[in-house]
Amino acid sequence: MEDSIPVFLKKVKFDGFEILRIDCDTYKPTKLILDSFKEKIKFSNYVIFDELFGYYGFWHHELNAFNEFRNENPEIVFELVSHGLTHAIFKINVK
Repeated sequence: MEDSIPVFLKKVKFDGFEILRIDCDTYKPTKLILDSFKEKIKFSNYVIFDELFGYYGFWHHELNAFNEFRNENPEIVFELVSHGLTHAIFKINVK
């Protein structure tokens, strides 16, 4: 992922996502996705995490990466729209 994301961003031109679905499960790839697509996330509508919480050790993985990203980027506001046992859907707003 670390090598392919920069190549993807150079080749494919777009402003943002209608829906960004993150299915990384663990901390490092989730943080990489969030950091790499930061400028695209600002122009997106929704972010869906498939396993944000609800299992043993969840606080170390997607949730930890998401919380770090939110703290580092307070101008991007994530409004919880819906959630289930492990997934969550957020509407994105920019201050």
